Amino acid sequence: MVHAARAVPLGQPMPWDEYDLVVKTRKYAAAGLPHYWIVDPRDRALDAYALDESGLYRHVAHLDLEGAPAPTELSFGVGTVVVDLRELLGDA
Repeated sequence: MVHAARAVPLGQPMPWDEYDLVVKTRKYAAAGLPHYWIVDPRDRALDAYALDESGLYRHVAHLDLEGAPAPTELSFGVGTVVVDLRELLGDA
């Protein structure tokens, strides 16, 4: 089991949501990246996506501080990651 501790957002020249939700998604799918997570600091949430057989991502999990206040296990095919959303968002 792997424990996720921190995600670091990288600055992009366009709004992060457009870049992460459109541009990166296409690039990652084209490269065959099987799992893709988006941590949204504005909504204080994490959304997880998995690449399906058609080459498109499907939404597989949503965590927010109200629904997942404690560390939560997320499966990603070959393993499981324990995500502490409070720690990930810097609220720990």
